[in-house]
Amino acid sequence: MDKETIVKRLRKLLALSASPNEAEAELALNKAQELMDKYNIRTIDVDEETNSIAIKTSYVYGYSRKRSAWETKLASAIAECLDGEVVVEYIDNKWRVVFIASKTDIEIMTDLFIRLRRIISKMGSQYANTVDTHKGQAKRAYCMGAIETIYKRLYRMYNTQEVNALVVVKKDALQKEMEDMFGKLKKINDKPPVDIWSYLRGVEDAENIALHKTVQNSKSSQTAKIH
Repeated sequence: MDKETIVKRLRKLLALSASPNEAEAELALNKAQELMDKYNIRTIDVDEETNSIAIKTSYVYGYSRKRSAWETKLASAIAECLDGEVVVEYIDNKWRVVFIASKTDIEIMTDLFIRLRRIISKMGSQYANTVDTHKGQAKRAYCMGAIETIYKRLYRMYNTQEVNALVVVKKDALQKEMEDMFGKLKKINDKPPVDIWSYLRGVEDAENIALHKTVQNSKSSQTAKIH
């Protein structure tokens, strides 16, 4: 199957992924991702004739009012592995992550973040219920450990090819979009978890988390790049 045929098939599948029928949408995106993985296609959204790409954004609010280091780390890990960018934005005493990527990537990134965040949070709460003291600290450390494993697994899944010219086009477009949207950004440097035992339990348990892929603007006062 030549690349042009593959890309046409991918575009049809991605169009079906917008179906209001959840089962049909999920099946279509899963098939699209299988094709992308099989043929190492990471640049479907780049126009090879004009070397241009349309950049999209999506927003997901944090679970709590105060920024969560583990949610931030999860967003960063997913964005890095899927050729995207993510920024933390504070609005009206609430915070959210802003994903910036091409159309195909952003759908997968946003879904992964929402689904994995829910799973990791639940696992962290269950683990915290098994410890006698400092349950909040234990949960945070557990979640950070789980995300370390998730990052390594995602990196192996999505970074199997050399960077080519079209990938560079995508990255350059993302950087320009970030500069246009947010200007100069400051880095976030969170402290490492204190509870090493809980962290290591999270590292171990996250090997069993399924990474199966499914589908599912206002002005900011402060912004920060995730690292």
